[in-house]
Amino acid sequence: MKPFRIIRLLFGVLALVLLASIAAALLLPPFQNAESSRIEALQTKLQHRLEAYRQAEGHYPDSLLQALTVTNLPQELRAQSDIRKMRYNRTESGYEVSYKGRWYHYTLSVSNNGASIVSKTTAR
Repeated sequence: MKPFRIIRLLFGVLALVLLASIAAALLLPPFQNAESSRIEALQTKLQHRLEAYRQAEGHYPDSLLQALTVTNLPQELRAQSDIRKMRYNRTESGYEVSYKGRWYHYTLSVSNNGASIVSKTTAR
C-alpha cells in the first residue's frame, strides 16, 4: 500500500508543477509586453531629447540628466523611476542607454550620424 502513496504523491507534485508552469506561461506575457512597451517608448523620448541636446550644444551630454528638462507632467513623473535605473554612456561614436528590466535587458546605441540600434535580450 505504501508504494502507491509515494506514486500518488509524485503525480500530485508533478501535476502542481505542470499547472504552475501553464499559469506562468499564460499570465507573464502581458506583464512582459507592458514593460517592453514602456521602456521602448521611454528610450524613444530620450533619443529625441539627446538629439536635441546634440543639435543645440554640438555634442552629446556627459550625463543623461543634462539632456532632460523635468516638468511636472504625470507621464514624466512616472518615468523618473525608470530613468534613474538607466545607464547612459557617452562614447566616441555617440552614446548608449541601457536598462535592465525584470524580464529583458534593453540597449539603445546611437552613433553621431543619428543611426540607432535597439536591442532587447532576455535578462532571466
